[in-house]
Amino acid sequence: MDNLILDKILRQVDAGLHILAITVKQHSETTFEAVITYQDWTSDENWMAGDKGIMEVTEFSRLPDTTWEIDATVEMIEDWMIEVCQIGEAVDCCRFDRAGYRAWLTKPLKWRKGK
Repeated sequence: MDNLILDKILRQVDAGLHILAITVKQHSETTFEAVITYQDWTSDENWMAGDKGIMEVTEFSRLPDTTWEIDATVEMIEDWMIEVCQIGEAVDCCRFDRAGYRAWLTKPLKWRKGK
């Protein structure tokens, strides 16, 4: 089976985006929420009237996360996140387990800006 997390990451990288982190949270036995957090920023330029004429105002904000739902098993998510870490040259992959909550987090270095 394809790695649905890695496939989505690679499409984002092909589009010129830089990945800061990947998080997956379990919502039910077979439903997970995956989130890609970007390192990239966007700007919005506006013109405003000021006391001494018109001035340009530029606003910078981080690109919004990409979030999607995945139907899978815990074992599949675990394997996919390990593969993301290996291919993305991440230093580590964290798994958080406690009653009613399971999640994974990794910060691959390969797809960061400046690498």
